[in-house]
Amino acid sequence: MLELVSLLRPLATWQVLLAVCLLDMALIAMRLSWPADLNAERLHSLDHHQQQQHQERLQRRLKLIELLSRQAELTQEVQNSRLELEASRRQLEGLMAADAARDLAESEQLRLLAEGVEDLEQSVAQLVAARAEKVKARGSRMNDTQSDSTT
Repeated sequence: MLELVSLLRPLATWQVLLAVCLLDMALIAMRLSWPADLNAERLHSLDHHQQQQHQERLQRRLKLIELLSRQAELTQEVQNSRLELEASRRQLEGLMAADAARDLAESEQLRLLAEGVEDLEQSVAQLVAARAEKVKARGSRMNDTQSDSTT
């Protein structure tokens, strides 16, 4: 039993539950395979109460078989759901990675745009300063020319 526990320890919870279900199914299948059917001659020799008990056992067997079948279906549905969930998780991770890459590209573009705006502002400031210097120089030359012509 300890060996079984040590084997189950690294498994995920759903894997342990699946193993327990499979073990239950194996035990039930083994129980169902035991000879319990009575031949017709022996069945008729039983009293009414024993025949009724036998009939109830057969009905329980059928119900058990139905339950085992349903358990197998549910186990398959759980496995399919897990696979779908894993696929959705991978898809979401891919979308999140693409979104992060797009955000990074946008932030890089915004940084470059901000640098371009700064460069443009500096160029405009230099151009305005150069024009102001030209205007100032022209103004002083005009003043010099006017003062020369008045004198």
